[in-house]
Amino acid sequence: MAQQNSQRPQGEQISAPVVDEARRLARHAGITIKKAQACLERLIKALAPDLINEPLELTHALTQFPLSLFSDAIESFGVDRAVQLITEQDPASLQVAFRFSSIYSTENASLSELERPQRDLQGRGGPAR
Repeated sequence: MAQQNSQRPQGEQISAPVVDEARRLARHAGITIKKAQACLERLIKALAPDLINEPLELTHALTQFPLSLFSDAIESFGVDRAVQLITEQDPASLQVAFRFSSIYSTENASLSELERPQRDLQGRGGPAR
């Protein structure tokens, strides 16, 4: 008898790359695979939904920004805060904030580089100047 996954609509099956990355992050951060997987899936659905059914591209994308956002947040804020950020905040806003903070922390950031995240926020209906 085949198992049925009643929680996921057809076409949104978890791909092997997501499970593999969730296992890696769970080992690294000391959290459950289920929690790591939920955070990764939230990022993928919000930031790269076109990769859900593309396992080869997804494998590479999970190691690159913005899908590496969960891993980056763990390194920056610790696991508890990273999980909280990914599960409670808008992933697109987190993406802009992380990009801004990495640019801002660079000593030689030009003014145009610092203004780009602000323009991104404005384009998403974020705060205006």
